[in-house]
Amino acid sequence: MRTRYLLLLLFSAQFLSAQPYFNPTLKTSVLPYLRIINPANEWTVEHAELFKTSRRKYRFAPDSVLVNGKYCYELKYEDSFFGAYSTNRFYREENGIVYTSNEEVVYDLNLGTLDTMVYYYYPNQYTRTVTAVGTVFFNDSLPRKTQKVECPNTPDFPIGNPITIVEGMGDLEDFFHAPFHCINPLDGPSDYIVCFSVNGQIVYMKPGESCDLTATTLPDNHTRISVYPNPADERLYIDIPASVAESAYQLRIYNTLGACILTPKMATSGGLLTVDIARLSPGSYWGMLLGADGKTFPFGFIKKRE
Repeated sequence: MRTRYLLLLLFSAQFLSAQPYFNPTLKTSVLPYLRIINPANEWTVEHAELFKTSRRKYRFAPDSVLVNGKYCYELKYEDSFFGAYSTNRFYREENGIVYTSNEEVVYDLNLGTLDTMVYYYYPNQYTRTVTAVGTVFFNDSLPRKTQKVECPNTPDFPIGNPITIVEGMGDLEDFFHAPFHCINPLDGPSDYIVCFSVNGQIVYMKPGESCDLTATTLPDNHTRISVYPNPADERLYIDIPASVAESAYQLRIYNTLGACILTPKMATSGGLLTVDIARLSPGSYWGMLLGADGKTFPFGFIKKRE
């Protein structure tokens, strides 16, 4: 009889240990959310900023690092204009909640309809409200929870546009461009997800789009040009399009706030434009070559540190 009792206890212990989401103390289940912070995930986005749109592929670094006492992953991207770059932002995830390295909540998949999240990161942040929850299926046939989050209609944020958050993917309309929601669109760039894959398998693709990093949604009057080296030091070289006469263009350089900060000295030779950028501080910049026929040729570059 004693042997039977011990076997029953052993079987019960094995059964409980095989249920990874059952907590015998709380008597409740913790939902096993698909992870957003996952180095296997890759997002292709349309990055809209100032007067141009580029493409970016976002990934998390393969190894975690210790930041503020917690193990976090760094978010990195490859831009179709800039090349490889880092967001210099670190995140961690627990039980469907994504945190920044400073413990600020980015996403909380545990919220239901009419639940709210108050955020105080900036003065124009207001309470976000979950107005609907649901389930969506993509190419891998896994059920993913969705949340429709409404931003408030306020004097500082008069649009009140909804945000669609998808389990395992993040915000479809503005993926991770900043660790907060409900800001005025003029406050920063937007990243619209057009493709999402896991371990190379395409899970989601926006209709009419592709996962190609070099694809572009620039208007017809925009044409891509090549610049090098990138990052650059004191000089930047631009391959002038054949459709632009060497004597019929202007060049302007903008900072990330959209201010024109430089109309640089230039020289041309053999179809190459040499631009003096020695006066620029290290950082990211946008350039615009303007043709006499009204066409514009946007490009991005990085001024490297000395």
